[in-house]
Parts: sequence; C-alpha cells; structure tokens
Amino acid sequence: SHMWFGNYATMKWWDDIWLNEGFATFIAYYTLPLIEKKSAFQNLDVKFLFYKQEALDMDAFESSHPVEQVVKDTEDASTIFDDITYCKSSGVIKHLMFLLGEEVFAKCLNKYFKQFAWKNSESNDFFRVIEENSVNLKKETISKWVKDWIRTEGKITLEPTIEIKGNTLNLSIRKANSLKRITTNKTVDINIKVLTKLNNKLHDISFQRITLEDELTEVSIDSKTPLSKDNIAVVLNYNDHAYADVIFDDISLNFLMDNSEEIEPLVRGQMFLSMVSNVKAAKLNPIILFDWIANEIRREKIFYLNSEYLGFASRLVDYYLPQEVKKDCCAILFDALVESLKECNNQNDVNSEDHALLIQEYIVNFAFSHENILLLQGWVKREIPSLQNLTPSGIFLGRLFEEVIFRSEFSPKEKEQFLDMFISNHPYYSNLKKGALATFEEKCHFWEKFLKFDSSDSSHYAISCIMKGFNNPHDKNCEYFAKKFFEDVLYIFKNCEYEYANVFFNNLFPKISNVDLIIEEVEKLLKTEENLFNLKPLLEEKLYQTKIRKSLEKFHSKK
Repeated sequence: SHMWFGNYATMKWWDDIWLNEGFATFIAYYTLPLIEKKSAFQNLDVKFLFYKQEALDMDAFESSHPVEQVVKDTEDASTIFDDITYCKSSGVIKHLMFLLGEEVFAKCLNKYFKQFAWKNSESNDFFRVIEENSVNLKKETISKWVKDWIRTEGKITLEPTIEIKGNTLNLSIRKANSLKRITTNKTVDINIKVLTKLNNKLHDISFQRITLEDELTEVSIDSKTPLSKDNIAVVLNYNDHAYADVIFDDISLNFLMDNSEEIEPLVRGQMFLSMVSNVKAAKLNPIILFDWIANEIRREKIFYLNSEYLGFASRLVDYYLPQEVKKDCCAILFDALVESLKECNNQNDVNSEDHALLIQEYIVNFAFSHENILLLQGWVKREIPSLQNLTPSGIFLGRLFEEVIFRSEFSPKEKEQFLDMFISNHPYYSNLKKGALATFEEKCHFWEKFLKFDSSDSSHYAISCIMKGFNNPHDKNCEYFAKKFFEDVLYIFKNCEYEYANVFFNNLFPKISNVDLIIEEVEKLLKTEENLFNLKPLLEEKLYQTKIRKSLEKFHSKK
C-alpha cells in the first residue's frame, strides 16, 4: 500500500506524514481480507483493534500530540514515527470511512490519486477532495472531524449506564476526554448493538447508528420481549469504527463473559480490553480476568486473540499487579498453559503447533514459583512424558534461562550448567550472564561504561544484553542502581543519540518494589526545566504504570 500512499502520492513535508503511514497501514488491514481468502488474513479487524489500542494508551498522556504535527526540520522528523503517527492515524481513517461510507470513501481516494499522482500533497489538499466529493456530509461536519481527530490530541472514553423498565432499555452514554486540558467536545459516530439470549441462542434486540455530540447522550430502545438485567448486553462502538476506549457496564460484561464462545471475535476483543481497563481501575478482581483467560486460551481458535490475551496478562504481571495478587494470577494461568501444552503434545496439526509455540513464548512469564521453573526445566530435560512430543522452542529456552539466571534459588554453578546444557554459545546469553552474575564492584564498572558508551567499541545489542542481565529485581543492590538511574537518565538523553538513550531507559528503568521511590523520582524528572521531548513520554508511561500498581496494592491490601 506504500506504493500508493508515499510513492504515487507523497506528503509535501513531515507535518503530514500521516498521509503516508496512516493510509498505508489502514488500507493494508482493510484490503487483505478482501483480496486474500487465506485464514491468516481473516479476522484482521481483531488484530487492528489491538493495534489501535497502542495509540489509545499513548493518547492518554500529556506528551501526546495531534496526528498532524509541526515538524521544524529533518532532525525533528526522526522522532515522529510513533503510535500516534501509525496506530491513531489509521484508526481515525477507519472512522472517516464509516462517516463517508465505503463507496464515497473509495471515490474520494480515486479523485485524490488522479489529482496528486507523482506529486506532493498536504493534509488540506486531501480534505478539499473530501469536501468536493462527499454527498452526505456538510463542509462544517468535515471541518469538525478534522479539528477533533487530526488537529487535536487525546482520546475519548465511552461508558454506558443501563436502566431497564419492562420492555424498554434506557441507555445513558457518557463521553469524556482523556486529557483535562482538551476542552474540545469531540463528535463521534458509532454503532450500538444490544444482545440477549433466547432459547439458548444469542439474538439482536437492536442495532442502530448514533452520533455522540454531547458529554451525555440518552437513548431509549424498545424490545418486543421483556428485558432482564441478567440477560442483556450493550455493545458500544460495534464493529469498532470509532477511535475510542469503550468501558462495558457490569451488566453487559457479565453477560458477554458468560457467553464468550458465542459472541463475535471482535466483540470478544472489545470485551477483553474493557476487562483489562477495569482491572487497572480496581473495578474487577484480576483473579476473575485470569480465570477467564485460562478458560479461553484452551478453546479460542483465533491466534490473534490468544496472543493478545497472553500479552496483556503478561504486562499486567510485569507492571501492574501487587506481589500477592500476582502470585495467585500466575498460578491460575501457568497451570492452564501447561495443560494446553499437554493437549498440543497429543495432536499433530499446524494449529496445535502454532498454539504450542505461542504458549512457549509466554509461559515463563507466569512461572512465579520455584516449582514452576523446575517443572519447565524437567520438560527441557525430557523428564515429563506428557510433553515428550513437544520440542522446546529457542524463544522458550531463552526466556527460561533469563528467569533461572535472575533467581536467587539457583546457585551460580547451576546457572552456568543450564547455559552450557541448553543454550548455544550465543552473544546474547553470554552478555546477559555478564550483567546478571556481576559483583557489586563489576556492576559499578559497567555503570560507568553505560554512561560513556562508545558505539565503535560495542554494539547497542551487546550493551543492551548486559543491561538486561544487570537490571535484576532479585539483586540486593537493585535499589542502589535505581537511584543511579534517576541521577543519570537526563544526562543520557541530553548527550547520547536517541537510539542509545532508548536502550538505556528500556533496559535499566528500575524493577524495584519501592513504588514510592519510583513515583517521587519520576515526578521530579517531569518537573525539570530540561527539554524532555524524547524522555517525557517514556516517563509518563512508567509513572502511569507505577501509580496503578500502588493503587492496586492499597485496594487489595484492604480486601
């Protein structure tokens, strides 16, 4: 699709990079299932849902920016290739197609290409083509859409409240901006679908399209049959046309969780994202979510969904959940994944092989106890008959080695033996071992090396492996180096190239349990007068994660 968006018609300057990247991304997702019927390209709408979520997460931070942004020079341009440029711009283009209709949208693109073939264009050129060829939207509506979604940062969150009176469903939809400084009341069009279950089958009570202009929208829906709070679900943003976070109400969420096998894959994905949001907001016990994932992972047929279930669960464990809650959640999911591997062991087909590889990518993340790690080592040593037909993957062996080398339950000799027995002499593992097994004095020496990094002396890859081993949460000196990180991170971002600064931040950001220290230090950095253009988004994400972890610790300690 870049042959069209970027080559055939090219943006005039980097301000309008979204004309290249947003359209190329969306058109690829949109057209592949239409022109290629292979199963690998079906349900790409599910994959796009999670792809777009990356921008929705970023768009909640103060450092977010509009899709169309001011780029002063080519040095500035190197920093704009982010989730807003790719994920948000493609997401709002999907919303634009929904507003225009597919036929008009295609007509506008056709006119745009004829006018700007082998030429350069700006955003306003594209919008002018839309205005001239749209038969169902007024010029003011298009201008409002451009202001809301292209030239204003931030996302919206949609949250329904349900009230049932006899055969009538009264629905209140609250629309809120993620950023308090954004006062623009963004308009969005969505589909709403209302589901119920009759004679053990799902039925649509209502399907309608509405425009949400105000902060609160009231909708009344009449049904031919009596309604019950135990047997109904409202799906906002059905078909995922709008760029918005959707929080399902408790009534709908309970209904959809109970009937997840029967609902459409895209709705399952939307429901899952709402469950994750509710866990972070302490509105849903994470045990319930991990129980649900444990059941779904063994029956879900769509690879994208299983991958996202495990990916989000892994991030919850790594960044958000308190230690005791993490322990219980990991136990649930680890046992379920082991059972899934045993099922794959007894089957001989491509889907089972893919499923087994996916589980191997994540299972170590949920091996919370020492017994879990020993079980996985037993599989590698071929000591578990029920897994004897499965060959451990390279990714799995690498992850298992990382866990073994970090854990204090294993002696240095045992760690060396594991490396020698199961991992080839790869520079990643030898460098990881250097960082993980270094003495305090050696770590201090490494730290000086990190601050004076010379790319002619060592590659980013090699140094990042040492950093990853170095940053061990089980190390008694981890809090000392946490303080060193906060003392030196500004220096790194001011004096090192952007790529290395990211390597430094992503590998050495502290993995300590002292959340108050992290919050205090990050907030201090965010208040500094220094130019934090590249560092600020990274700090905001870590602050967001750590504050949620702290609030969940308080919430679960009370329970």
